[in-house]
Amino acid sequence: MSANYPSPTFAGATLQGALTGGRLSATDVSQSQVALVNGSQLHPMLTKLRETISVKDYGAVGDGSTDDTAALQAAFSSGNSHVFLPRGTYYVTGNLVIPPQTCVYGLGQPLLSNPPSMGAIIMCQASLTGAAVTLGSTSAAVHLPACLENIAVVRQGGATSSIPAGTIGVQVVNSQAAYLNGVTSYGHDTGFYFRGNCPDGITGWMERCTTGRIQNTHLVIDSMPEVRVSNTRFGTNGVGDMVCQEFISVTGGSMNVAGGPNTLIFTNCQFNQGQNYAHSWMNFNNQMAGSLSDTGLLQFVNCYVETVLSGIVCDSTWTTIRRVQIANCELSDEGIQWFNLYPGTRLQDWAICNTIFYGNITINALFDHLLIDNVLVSDSFSLTSSDSSSTVMLANLSVRGSMNFAGPWADLIGSSIHGTFTNTATGNVLLSDAAGITLTAPYGVDAESNYTISYGPQGARISTVWQADGNLVVYNTAKSPVFSINATLGTVSIPSASVAKLPRGSTTPTGSMVYANNGCKPGEASGSGTGVPVFWNASTQTWYSFCSGAAVTS
Repeated sequence: MSANYPSPTFAGATLQGALTGGRLSATDVSQSQVALVNGSQLHPMLTKLRETISVKDYGAVGDGSTDDTAALQAAFSSGNSHVFLPRGTYYVTGNLVIPPQTCVYGLGQPLLSNPPSMGAIIMCQASLTGAAVTLGSTSAAVHLPACLENIAVVRQGGATSSIPAGTIGVQVVNSQAAYLNGVTSYGHDTGFYFRGNCPDGITGWMERCTTGRIQNTHLVIDSMPEVRVSNTRFGTNGVGDMVCQEFISVTGGSMNVAGGPNTLIFTNCQFNQGQNYAHSWMNFNNQMAGSLSDTGLLQFVNCYVETVLSGIVCDSTWTTIRRVQIANCELSDEGIQWFNLYPGTRLQDWAICNTIFYGNITINALFDHLLIDNVLVSDSFSLTSSDSSSTVMLANLSVRGSMNFAGPWADLIGSSIHGTFTNTATGNVLLSDAAGITLTAPYGVDAESNYTISYGPQGARISTVWQADGNLVVYNTAKSPVFSINATLGTVSIPSASVAKLPRGSTTPTGSMVYANNGCKPGEASGSGTGVPVFWNASTQTWYSFCSGAAVTS
């Protein structure tokens, strides 16, 4: 050996003699010790050999045709902590299980092609059912972690294979802190499946993983708490992908309040099938009856989504979806609905920030605190509250299409929003700094409703007939009242004598209050008015100046 790699030290005359040209017997190995670095502690040779072994030590061939099932499973079950798959294609006809505290790894992630090539590849028989590779066990015990790295799990037949229903590429069951790194799942009904049986497994990591040619679901999270996915690509963005059901399925539940599914975190992930679509991005379905757990936390950060027909969907079994965070993402499929939720679903503590939606947002739900901030929507935006306790905060929202607010609200508060919308919402509706917005419908039917509209340097364009109940307050950009009107009491308060760029437009005096631009009351010729905006108070049957509050007779 070179000076950089000193010769190992051996203890045992039999082994020393064998190293000069003979062969080692099992007895020689079991009775010998080795120190791989001169001067370091001696260890039993058998222990050192078991730290890392190759599947080829157990007879695996890796030529793509020889059945390597028995050899691979023997290596995985050997008790060695690290099992190496040299480059090759290992054909298997049975289901493989990686036991707890075992890491199976290749060198270098296989090339993401159609099908994957190069690197270490486990190729299951075309007709194989169930999970090709399982980490953990379906038994009741919760297992210590296992690991799979830099390996592709594919189906025989590649891009033309027939995929049996219910098949899984890689399954994690009842494992604590299972780790998938650089793993590709290709040609299966489900790509990856995280399952937390009772008692629940907990925590799974996916990093630098990929999926391709998935028939049903790219990733299923079934009752497993704490699944974290990063730097992962779902879909090959090519012709190899199939029309499938969804990218992510969240299902199941637990009678353990700390069980799953909860704490699902996706960072720097790409969801894109290229030429074929997924019916939805994320599907909440079939929550277990009586489950004490819920999502707890669902987070998407720096993600990109494309080639879907719907965004987030849920069925009637999911009555509450909690703590959803979407930040710094681009959701890019114009014309689709990004939220197809079961009507009345409770959305608790949601935050959507710094995100672009190419498509529509239409939500009919109980909003138990929703925050939308710095969001662009290319198509339409609509929020309908199903319960008078709903609370939503909107800030820096720009919508190219139409906006609509409806239903009963505790608080619907918007600041710096831009678009054209209709509003039939009732309750405390506060819309401020709404430059460029046209309101085209009556506001309230509740005598105790209050409405606030603020306008910026460009003014606020208001074209509506206000109901005889409730209050109207208009602020300027300094947030000081321009005027305040209580239609029920017939009172007006105008603290400022003159404010530029008051609301523009005119209507007919058929409701409780109307206003006319430049003092031209309905029916008057242009230029015949007072020159200042005026409004009609039905209680006193009198026109008043918006600027001074004084009665206007001509």
